[in-house]
Amino acid sequence: MARGGEMQEVELLDGSDDGVGHPPDVGAQPDATGRTRVGRRWLIVGAAVVAVSLGLAQWVVTARESAAVARLAQVPGVLSPVDESFAVVRRVPAADAAEVFGVPGAGLERAEDGSQSYTWVDPADGPRWTAELLGPNDALAGAQNVWGGTSCQTDNAPTTDLSTSRRVVCLVTDGGLPLEDGRSRAAVPATTREVIVLSATDGAVEAQWPLERGQSIALLPADIVVVGSLTADSSDVTAFDLLTGEERWTHEAHLMTTTGYAEGGMGIDVFRAGDLVGYSTPEGRLTLLSAGGDVVRDDLGYQGDVGSSWMTDPATGALAVQSHTRDGKSHMTVLAADGDPAGDLTVDGQIVFASVDDGSVPGLRLSYDTALHAWDTGTRAARWSHDAYQTTRALVLRGTVYAATARGIVALDGATGELLWSREGDDTLIPGTLFTDGRHVLLAPDTSSTGKPAVLIAYDPVSGDEMFRVQYPDGISPLGEVNRRILGYDAAADEYVLLG
Repeated sequence: MARGGEMQEVELLDGSDDGVGHPPDVGAQPDATGRTRVGRRWLIVGAAVVAVSLGLAQWVVTARESAAVARLAQVPGVLSPVDESFAVVRRVPAADAAEVFGVPGAGLERAEDGSQSYTWVDPADGPRWTAELLGPNDALAGAQNVWGGTSCQTDNAPTTDLSTSRRVVCLVTDGGLPLEDGRSRAAVPATTREVIVLSATDGAVEAQWPLERGQSIALLPADIVVVGSLTADSSDVTAFDLLTGEERWTHEAHLMTTTGYAEGGMGIDVFRAGDLVGYSTPEGRLTLLSAGGDVVRDDLGYQGDVGSSWMTDPATGALAVQSHTRDGKSHMTVLAADGDPAGDLTVDGQIVFASVDDGSVPGLRLSYDTALHAWDTGTRAARWSHDAYQTTRALVLRGTVYAATARGIVALDGATGELLWSREGDDTLIPGTLFTDGRHVLLAPDTSSTGKPAVLIAYDPVSGDEMFRVQYPDGISPLGEVNRRILGYDAAADEYVLLG
């Protein structure tokens, strides 16, 4: 009998006598029973096969996960990788922040002498090129901003990354309503107005043509620019060929009230709404036109006893109108992509826009009144509800809805609403900002009312386990996301910062 702690050599015997199975080792001898001893190398080979199989399985899992994260990295709003080394990547003076962060139209620069130019800025490398738009102008000299003046837009599709832009299109004018130190000066009548089309690659002028009138622009597919104009008693929206200036169509509407001043901040606002064109006037009217200029909707903008407002979904570009009543209630209507009222979705409370949506839960729309509700955008039927507390922010990733509440964060099955995990405390907070880098769900709780330092908490998307928790650099408060980086603000230095 073996003593405790000693190891015995064990011989594995092939019990088969029909010759089926592994061949015996060369030179192996049968024992008295006729069974052949199997060499230990077969045991080693078997163990190696198991190890290789396990390693291969792990490699497949890792490869699939890496591929999924890589796909998520292409979704608008997904951050560059974030880890415990969370620190300042770049600082930008507040005065330069808009142009650096690539907000459409914000690359416009006004010099002290009233001249105007556009600078294309790469988020990582800084300014790449500058194109002059208009020379010195005494009437606009010293103006910090000009309502109804020159404006520029990039031609990337709604909800897509700015880097996909091919062109920058500017409506250039020497008129407008100058602002200085927060106060408006006398309106400056325009003496020149033109459309200038710049290459997003190097700033080269691709087209330049005069414009009789116009106060705002919107870009449509197929190289169409739509220009909105306002007079004292009418509004018109006209579509032009972007490169030739040839007129394609025009829409004119009589205003219900006179506007007084039609050039400047009280002008017409034209914008793209999916494949439609939207425009609003100072009297509150919101109208949708087709890409061919036909009226699709003109019943918008007057809902509710108190008034209404509208916004676009940052993830899908859908247009939503919110109305308010005197009893304090609010309703929100998400308009169908084609403008057909039959496809509208109207909910009590407000829409919860997903800052990142990878499309893994098709047809999903979220809203909140006293609970979080999921709706089917196709049938407009309710899918599920979850008793969340004060939910205003969400992510939709790989079939899961992550919602920030006033007590933390919850993860719900996007199809059924089943609670997958929750990281909610007892304290009531202002719902925080949600981010993702594809590997983590990141929550930045709003601590502005508590006096506590701002923190960023990373959770495992599947288990909800806290992966790490880091403080924002001293003096920096969280704001949101821009150019795949977390944006913060340093009040003491009056600087915006990119973090990662």
